[in-house]
Amino acid sequence: MQALLDGILHADGAAVVRLLPETTEQEIKVAVSASGRRGQPDGEVRPSRRLVFEAVRRRTITIHVWQTEGSKLVADSRFSLSDPGSDWAMCVPLLDDSSTGYGLYVLGRLPRDLKTADSIQRDNELKSDLRFAQLTADIFGALRQVHDLQRRHSLLLRFLSPRVARVLMTEPNKTVEELLEAKPTEVTVLFCDLRGSCRIAEEAACDLPRLWESVSEALQIMTDAIIANDGVIGDFQGDAAMGFWGWPLPTDDQIELAARAALQIRKHFVMSSTKKTSTLADFACGLGVAHGPAIAGRLGTVDQFKVGVFGPTVNLASRLESMTKQFEVPILVDEAVAAHVTKHKASGWARVRRVAKVKPAGMMNSVLIHELLPPVGPDSLPEQKRLDYESAFDAFMIKRWNDTHNKIKYLTHDGPSRFLQEFMNKYPGGAPADWDGVIPLERK
Repeated sequence: MQALLDGILHADGAAVVRLLPETTEQEIKVAVSASGRRGQPDGEVRPSRRLVFEAVRRRTITIHVWQTEGSKLVADSRFSLSDPGSDWAMCVPLLDDSSTGYGLYVLGRLPRDLKTADSIQRDNELKSDLRFAQLTADIFGALRQVHDLQRRHSLLLRFLSPRVARVLMTEPNKTVEELLEAKPTEVTVLFCDLRGSCRIAEEAACDLPRLWESVSEALQIMTDAIIANDGVIGDFQGDAAMGFWGWPLPTDDQIELAARAALQIRKHFVMSSTKKTSTLADFACGLGVAHGPAIAGRLGTVDQFKVGVFGPTVNLASRLESMTKQFEVPILVDEAVAAHVTKHKASGWARVRRVAKVKPAGMMNSVLIHELLPPVGPDSLPEQKRLDYESAFDAFMIKRWNDTHNKIKYLTHDGPSRFLQEFMNKYPGGAPADWDGVIPLERK
C-alpha cells in the first residue's frame, strides 16, 4: 500500500480489494484484504463496490471523478462514494492467474478542477499516476504468482519426495506435461489401511473429532514413510493411504524402497501399541505391497485429475492389504517383492516367509503370498519359527498334511499357522486328490 501512496501524489488511501465469488450484478460483494492511508499505515479504506466490480469484471483500469458544486460532492448514480473524504478513485485489476478477482484500489482528493475521467486522461501527471498504478499492479500480481507457485511447490512436496519432485522440475528435454502424462511402466504399489477405526468410531460416535485426530496421525505416519523412501502419495481412502514407486522414472531400487516404507510404518504402529498414552494405542495397520505393470501419471479428466496409478498391480496390492486380516500378519507381499528381498537377504534389512498360495475372491489367477518381516528382534518372528513354518509349508504343498500339522502345532499365536490348520480341518481325510496347492479365498 505504501508504494502506491508514495508514488501517486494525490492518493490519500490504497487497498487490495477482492470481488467475492457470490457477487451478482444486483448484489456486489467486495472484501478489503489490506488497506492503508497516508500517515495511517493501517487506515481503513472503503471502496466503491460498483467501481471495483467494473474494473475486475472487465479486467481493465477503471477511474472515476465525483463532480462538485461549490464545496459539495454531487450524487452520482453510477458509482456511490463510500469514502466522503475523497473525490476520485481508481481500481486496477490484477491480471495474473493466481489473483483472479483481485484489484488495487486507490482514492484521493484532486487539487485542481478535473471533473471527468476524460479530463484525467488528458492530464499528463495523472496519466503518469495511471501508468504507475498499472506497473504496481503488475509487480504485485507477479509477486502473488511467485508466492502461489512456492505454495504449490510446498504442497507438491507433501505428496512427492524431493527426489521425485526434482525429476519433475529438472528432467532435461521434457516438459512437466510430458513427465506427468499417464504411461505404462513397472511400479511397486503399497496399500496401508488402519485397523480398529470402524469399531472405535461406533463406540465414540459423539467424539468424532478426537477419532479423526488419531486417524490423521496414522495417515501422517503412512505418508511420512512413503515420502521418506522416495515414493509418491497416490490416494487416500478414508483411513487408508496408497503410495507407489517407479514414476516419473523407473528406478532399480523401487521394490526395496517400498518394502522399507512398509517396515517403517509397521515399526511405528508396533511402538505405538506399547504406549498406553499414545493416541494410536488401540490401532493396528495392514499393508500390502505388489510389483508389476501399471499405468502411472496424471489420471482423470482435463479439468479434474490427480497423479495416480492404475492397473492389476494396484488391485493386487489392495487385495494383499485386505488379506492381512485373514492371515493375521502386518505385511503381505507378492512374489516379485519377495524375490527381491530374498535376493538381497545378505544385507539383513528384511526377511520373508511364504504364507500360502491363494486365489483371491474375484480374481482369475492364483498368487503365492509372502509375509514381509523385519530383521530378527524382540518385536518380530524368531528366525527358527520362520524356518519351521517354511518347512511346514513345503509339506503342506506336497499334501503331507500330518507333517504340516506336527510342525505348526507349537507355533502358537501365529496367524498363518492357524490359517493352514483351519484349511486342513475342512478335509479330515487328507488333501483331495485333485488339489493343486491353491487355497481359494471366499471373501475379499
